[in-house]
Amino acid sequence: MILIVVTILLVAGIAYFHYAQGLFSATMSAVCAVVAAVLAVSYHEVVVRSLLKGAIADYADALVLGAIFALVYIVLRLIVDKAIPGNLRLPNLFDRIGGAVMGLVAGVFTAGIVALAAQMLPFGPAVGGYARYALETRTELDLPPDAQSRGSHRTADINDQMVDDRFSPDKRAHLYPAVDDILLSVVQSLSNGGSLAADQTLESVHPNYPDELFGQRLGIQMGGKHTAVNLAGKAPQVTVPDKGVFRDETDLSKGAIDNELAGMHQRPVTYGRNPNHLQLVVRVIFNKDAADSDGLVRLSLGSVRLVAGSTDYWPIGTLENAKTLYLNKIDDYLFIDVKSADHGADFVFDIDDPSKVVTGGPKDTVSKIKDGVFIEVKRLARIDLSGRDVITGVTPGKEVKVERKTDVGPKKKEGAAGQAAVPTATEFTFSQINVSNKLFSPINTGTPDKDVRNAQTQSGTLSMVNHQLSQLNINPTQSLTILKQGGYTVDDLYAPGNQKLVQIMGAPPAEGGDPWGWAALSKWQLVDVNGKTFKPAGAWARVSKENAERMVAVYNATEPVGDIANTDGRPIDVWVAFLVPTGTQLKEVKFNDKLVKDDLGLNVQ
Repeated sequence: MILIVVTILLVAGIAYFHYAQGLFSATMSAVCAVVAAVLAVSYHEVVVRSLLKGAIADYADALVLGAIFALVYIVLRLIVDKAIPGNLRLPNLFDRIGGAVMGLVAGVFTAGIVALAAQMLPFGPAVGGYARYALETRTELDLPPDAQSRGSHRTADINDQMVDDRFSPDKRAHLYPAVDDILLSVVQSLSNGGSLAADQTLESVHPNYPDELFGQRLGIQMGGKHTAVNLAGKAPQVTVPDKGVFRDETDLSKGAIDNELAGMHQRPVTYGRNPNHLQLVVRVIFNKDAADSDGLVRLSLGSVRLVAGSTDYWPIGTLENAKTLYLNKIDDYLFIDVKSADHGADFVFDIDDPSKVVTGGPKDTVSKIKDGVFIEVKRLARIDLSGRDVITGVTPGKEVKVERKTDVGPKKKEGAAGQAAVPTATEFTFSQINVSNKLFSPINTGTPDKDVRNAQTQSGTLSMVNHQLSQLNINPTQSLTILKQGGYTVDDLYAPGNQKLVQIMGAPPAEGGDPWGWAALSKWQLVDVNGKTFKPAGAWARVSKENAERMVAVYNATEPVGDIANTDGRPIDVWVAFLVPTGTQLKEVKFNDKLVKDDLGLNVQ
């Protein structure tokens, strides 16, 4: 383990250097190191939030921690050396041994700063081979087929997955020597009634800092943002609505679902409801500034912690439609799409001691969150929940939308004969649904004009309104490479009035089925929660033909479209598009009166 080796070498090197300097000089250095380390831990967050104001957010804590330590140590050492330019002569053996002991103290506190700073950086779960909890790598996992695999067998390798579902103190690993824990215990002692005593103790904000830093590195892909920023003077990236804290007195363990594909976990993640515990649900909403460049917020349950009574609580999962608990391991990847609107999740916390968090009991219609309780999301977004109303019973929220894998969810209800109540369509494998006016590949229109009617291209015809495609009829004559060549490419689709374009993405059946069965567009229905149906405004597909990828597309923003004629080549990816009024809550999509996907849960915005 590189970090452990570096820690040992750093402590040993500093101890040896001070051994050579002697007891008096080493003592002065040790005092300076201890003071500098304690001040760095105590004030690095204050500097990050008040001075840097979100700049280099992923690296700010580590850089400021190291900078404060170095600055304070150098200043103190210069003052001491200026005030006491000489050394104190002592017996050689006593001088050397004492110097080594003081050097060991200086080394432990210096290495503690280095270890903490390393754990603050946006690495993966393991830092230099050291992980706070045991990790494992699993290879050749069997996964169910998806739209991209088109029914074929899938395998995957999982790297650095936690062995356990949650953080268990009895399974916690430590650095050797445990320099980070030693440093934090000293700061905590000084914070609890010592020279650093203030309104808030370290323990009330960071009950277990190394655990928290480990959690913040979990479930985020390399290159993704490890922080979200809520700072004074700036619009918050993460919020909890005024009516966004609930207590659920139902047994959420009944009907709970493992939110990962079969095989991703060695065993299903489970949850047993303890009637003496509090099921607290906190609705956390993200805006686009919290997302990565693709509009997705990446996080895990380890990125979210509720702090109450000097205790860290991490979620056990997320609640869907205010009723279904999706369980996760603490390091599972979670995604929230904020490209089109602010979205978030209902995080579920299992609180073993409700008196730390809320006033009142389950029979009270409304209780209150106790003072000092806060929720922290992705390190720099901290939201004070003190005094918030805790509503008994969770109410659904249209802004709650966690991206779910297509093979994860409640099992379909079965009829008396053991068959699904609604037959499942086999002509199309659903992948995802989103609100988007983008074509999967641009088309060269051949003209700079913004408004075009029935323009002829080598691959078909098109019309445009304000430089957006309002009508399309494209055949696979040209490859995608040729189709998008030129200086007048367009991939925006026109949606009239207050309507939005909803795209259903998926794939045709695997080899052996009819690859063009989905192209009977008259058989498609998109259904909202009130039972209203919508017919397709168009469809397009990526087609493999003659060793090249091509496009088949039809679209009309003002009139119904006909079926797509079968053609040479095999569709790879398919999009079926519907024009839907803003504010519509979508429920399910059907093909030929057979279910393609239910529980869509999409509010069109």
